[in-house]
Amino acid sequence: MVTTNFTRNEQRLFQRFDASFPARLQGSDSDFGSFIRLTDASAQGIKIRTTAPLNLNDAITLEIKLPYSDNPMLLKAEVVWANHVQGSQWEIGLRCPKINLFRMSRLYDQFPVKENPEFDR
Repeated sequence: MVTTNFTRNEQRLFQRFDASFPARLQGSDSDFGSFIRLTDASAQGIKIRTTAPLNLNDAITLEIKLPYSDNPMLLKAEVVWANHVQGSQWEIGLRCPKINLFRMSRLYDQFPVKENPEFDR
């Protein structure tokens, strides 16, 4: 198991990728009723956009609707930061306590591979 401190200013262990998907949120005070938007992800964390702030350290479950699958993807995560963007919009940082590369590959596989000569060496 990999353990790291997850802060916004440090180097990340896993590369982030854009991941724009609709999702529903289940937290300590909701039952898959809050609709949110997933904006980016990595194997260790996710950024979402919502119309209400979430409590730091809250344990939540995301139900993510993938475009080419009838089965939604469920991810457990913890709220590690929240930023008010504008109006009623909030960006929320989530940390996935258990890294599951196979599960996260379901998100990553929805996008075409971007050629990056730096990694082709």
